[in-house]
Formats: sequence, structure tokens, C-alpha cells
Amino acid sequence: MNLKFIKALIFLFLILNGSDTISQSLDIQFTNIGISDGLSNSTVYSIIQDSKGFMWFGTQNGLNKYDGYNFTVYKNIPFDSTSLTDNWVLALLEDSKGNIWVGTHSGGVSMYDRNRGIFISYVNDPDNPNSLVNNRTWSLKEDKKGNIWIGTSSGLDKLNTDTGEITHYLNDEIISTVNNAVNS
Repeated sequence: MNLKFIKALIFLFLILNGSDTISQSLDIQFTNIGISDGLSNSTVYSIIQDSKGFMWFGTQNGLNKYDGYNFTVYKNIPFDSTSLTDNWVLALLEDSKGNIWVGTHSGGVSMYDRNRGIFISYVNDPDNPNSLVNNRTWSLKEDKKGNIWIGTSSGLDKLNTDTGEITHYLNDEIISTVNNAVNS
């Protein structure tokens, strides 16, 4: 008999004979949490669990940290440069240093520095070529070197977290009809 055929038969045997065990192990329970429990808004765009076990929810009305019992809600405080830049949170990321990165609808990116309890903002400034290409941030990703890649409505940015330098990766619109939006 063919070795692949024998492996397939063994696999099929295990699945059929272990189906009761498999279905029992998939008995998943859900608990709903919402506004009545302290969540700032029922429209959630992003969720992460950080390295400390906290759940973070990016909503249409604030950033929410959940410890399993209570919510801490972070919102923009007008004229406070150390607060969240925008309440509409689209993307979340915990970096390798434990910082929480928050991509927003119209306020660029805010990085929550847990050690100091403040947000550091990265926003578009038309007069500064080293600023974000656009304030609408759809996605965030950290690479092996600790750079934060930022997908915006107008292009892809790479933030060097050591120097603060931002590099833009944009489509050449003169020779292409493809737009620059990076959603994921």
C-alpha cells in the first residue's frame, strides 16, 4: 500500500473515533460585555490582548482597557498633548517594549507609554515631510527591528522608534492608477 494512503486512513480513523472527544473540547462559553459594563461604545474596530493579560478595545468613542472586571477608558482631552489624539480608534498594537500603539480615524497615531502614563502623538503636518502621510490610520505592525509600520488612507509609513524618523512608501500616481490606501 501507498504510504500517503495509509497516513490518510490513520488520520480518518482518528477523526472518526475521536469525534466525541473533539466536539467536547470545543464547548466554548461566551460572556457579553458592553456599555452597561463600562465599555465606552458598542462599535469596536480593534481588539488586542497585551502581554500583561489586559484586553484593549478600540471603539468609535475611546480606547478601553479591560482587566476582566473593570474598564479604564482613555479619550482625547482638548489642548492636552499627552492625551489620545482622537476618540475613534481603528487599529491597536502592542510593541515588543510593551507600549500600546493606537491608530485613529482622524488623529494619526498615539503611542501609550505605560511607564509615564501618557500618549505620544504622531500626526500629519503638511509643513513637515517627516510627519505621517495621513491621519487616518487603518493598520499597525511592528517589524523585527522595532519599526512601526503604519497603514494610512494615503500611503504606508515606517516609523523608526529609535530616531522618530518617518519614511513614506507611496505609489507613483503619475504612472499608475492604483491609490495609496493601506488598510491591512
